[in-house]
Amino acid sequence: MLERLKSTDEVEEYFKNTYEYELGKVHRVQLYDSAYNHEQQKMKEKEIEKQVDSKFRRITKTVIISDSLAVVEAISVFNDNTEICYYPVVEGKYHNESFMSFDEALLAAITRKYTHGTQFTHAIYNMLRMDLKASE
Repeated sequence: MLERLKSTDEVEEYFKNTYEYELGKVHRVQLYDSAYNHEQQKMKEKEIEKQVDSKFRRITKTVIISDSLAVVEAISVFNDNTEICYYPVVEGKYHNESFMSFDEALLAAITRKYTHGTQFTHAIYNMLRMDLKASE
């Protein structure tokens, strides 16, 4: 099992030692592949965030669900009040919609993807909400 390394010198020493073994090259390839995939993910997130970005909101997180669906979480400022809003992005397009929960934004994204509209989003969301049953 790996232990937590505390300095870059320890990390460098670890990889120098593993490179001497037969699987050392495989480990380096896996590490590079992991770094490459992480960079590609960040580039996709930046492309999505460009569409949602504005001077009235600060993006905190982007969740890519699939190649065609994503939800962007941002802190929005309205008349000196701040609140967290969620913005669905479908097929690489932002449709100028915001929702108050991640679940509702995800549902809106799925609804938009398959019906090209969001008129049923609130009804479906209310039908699926579990918290209504707990309070009865």
